Amino acid sequence: MTRQGVETLDAAAMASALRADLANDDHVLATAVPVVAHMLGDQASALMRDDVIACMRGTLIAIARQLFSFAGFSEDTADLRSLESMFASNGNLVNHCYSLAVEGVINQQLSDEHGIDPALPALLQELIESRDANISQLAMDLLASQTRFVEGQRRGGSAALFELPPEHFDAALSVFKSWILKRGLSCSDKLDLEIRVQYNEGVTRLSMLTRLLIAVGASAEIVTEIETAGLALFISAISKSTGQPRELIALSCQPQQSLRLAVAMKAAGRSSEAVIRQLMIAGADISLPAGFIDLEANEAFALLKTSSLGSQQDQRTVPKNG
Repeated sequence: MTRQGVETLDAAAMASALRADLANDDHVLATAVPVVAHMLGDQASALMRDDVIACMRGTLIAIARQLFSFAGFSEDTADLRSLESMFASNGNLVNHCYSLAVEGVINQQLSDEHGIDPALPALLQELIESRDANISQLAMDLLASQTRFVEGQRRGGSAALFELPPEHFDAALSVFKSWILKRGLSCSDKLDLEIRVQYNEGVTRLSMLTRLLIAVGASAEIVTEIETAGLALFISAISKSTGQPRELIALSCQPQQSLRLAVAMKAAGRSSEAVIRQLMIAGADISLPAGFIDLEANEAFALLKTSSLGSQQDQRTVPKNG
């Protein structure tokens, strides 16, 4: 057999092994959401830390409280828990809140261990001081939104309803309507309209993160350095660059999901050395499989596309950088 043939087999074997590992990670994450649905706590798996569960539960309760306030309902503990339980039956909403909780907990960890400001990382500070008035204003708006997110996660997800992406906002209202009807109460279209008129996707934190990435036109290297860009921009940049859902990238920042994060960073064009450095900062397990260092960006991108958890877009939109 020729040397070229051996290298081809080695590459194929490595790709097969990585696909198998990613498939295992898919299974772990896919089974996590049903575990949360069983009362968000007592039966949680080892994947779910107590602080993540508490933060996620706080977010769902905060959403319930906001909806109760609009409807003029008293904040009866049993009723809040009942609505939270119904929210838990919506896998997509739970997965989103789970990813926010993971982001919030890791943000605090990065602040404690590396001194990375969870609301005002170095890159955002630089953008606030930009001579471009539009970028400066957007960066300041993001700072305010990120500050609310950080404080909200610490307090249990305050003002969480109007930060939801549109599909999850709609899901929360639909579940709330079902909850009201289940209790034999009336649910008017006026109430639904009063809540919806308060919602503006463009001013949500996640929307502003994307808008700032587009406005800056930053290279993948700048925005995929946690110590410079901060965790929020890092997650959004990797998501935008690879076409992977932002929730999935956030969950990949957990130590148990380090392989997926490593492959995603490779797909975003980062070198193996840069990948390992970012994994170390994130506190991830850096026991990467043999041959990973030779994985090319296009090969990593192809591996992500084989993931059963899917991707949200077909083209990378942040420029590759070595």
